[in-house]
Amino acid sequence: MEVKFFVCKTLIENIAMSKQKIMANKSSGSMKNEPLFIYAFALYESAIIESIRHLFFAFPEKFGSKDSSSSSKKIDIGTVFDNAYTPAKIIHKIIDNYIRSLGKGSLVSITEEAFKKFDISLDVINDEMTKLKELSKMRNTIVHDNSSSDQSYILGYGQGVKKITISNENLDESIDTYCAILDVFSKEIHLKYGKFTIELLLRNLWNEIFITPLLPFDSCFIIKSKIQMNIDFLHSVKNSLSSGEKYFLALFLSNYNTTLVSEWFRELPMSISILDKEGIRKVLYLFELYPYLLNGMNI
Repeated sequence: MEVKFFVCKTLIENIAMSKQKIMANKSSGSMKNEPLFIYAFALYESAIIESIRHLFFAFPEKFGSKDSSSSSKKIDIGTVFDNAYTPAKIIHKIIDNYIRSLGKGSLVSITEEAFKKFDISLDVINDEMTKLKELSKMRNTIVHDNSSSDQSYILGYGQGVKKITISNENLDESIDTYCAILDVFSKEIHLKYGKFTIELLLRNLWNEIFITPLLPFDSCFIIKSKIQMNIDFLHSVKNSLSSGEKYFLALFLSNYNTTLVSEWFRELPMSISILDKEGIRKVLYLFELYPYLLNGMNI
C-alpha cells in the first residue's frame, strides 16, 4: 500500500484543540465582546484551513484537475532552485499558495472547500452554513467598515457608518456554530479516514523500504498502546542483513536508542542509491512529524 503521511487521529486532535480554544472565548462580561468575536472567527478559520493543508500534503491528488491549472498553484522559479534537493518544501509552498487563494474572511467558501476536499456532504451542516454567512458579514463589517465615519461623512454629507455591537448572545451563538461544525467535521473525517493510523503509516513505510523476508513488520514491532521495536528479534537477524538494510534499520533504531546503533553497526555503508535516498527522506520526515514514535509515544 502506498505510503500516505496522514494520521486521522492527529488531525482530529488538532481540530479538538482548536475547538477548546474557541470555547474559551464564551462571554464572561469581563471584557469587550468584539475582540473575542474576531478571535473565535480566526480560530475557526485556522482550524479549517490547516485541515485542508494536512489533507493536501498527504493526498496531493486532492488538488484535482481544476485546481492544478489555477494561478494559485504557480510558484516562482527561485523557490524551485532554493529547494531543489528538498522537494517537500516545494510542495509546502504550492499548498501555501493554494491556501492563500481561498476566500479569507468568508467562512462559507473556506468551509465549502474543506468539506468538498474531504468528500463530506454539506447537507449535514445546512443550518450552520446559513449562520456562517451572517457571521462572516458581521466580522468583515467590524474589521473593515466599523469606523466612526466614512468618506461621505467627512465631506459633509451622509450619516456616517453605523457600528456593529457584539452582544453576549452574538458571541456565544457564533462559538456554538463553529463548535457544531467542527464536531460534524471531525466525525465525518473519522468515518472516512479512520483507517489511516500511525501504525498503518509505519507499517507501509517499513514494508516499502524492507522488501526482505528477514524483516517482517509484525515480527519487528510490538504494538499495544505504544509501538516498540522487538529488539530480541532484530538482534537475531541483524547480521544476515545487506549493507543497505542495515543502514535503514539504523535509521529506525536511532529513534529508539542511539547507543544500540553504535553497538550493532560500528561501520555503516555510505554509498546509498538514488532510490534509497528517497527512502531516507521519508524515514526522516516520519520522525520529524513524530519524534517520539518509537520512544514511548501513545498511539
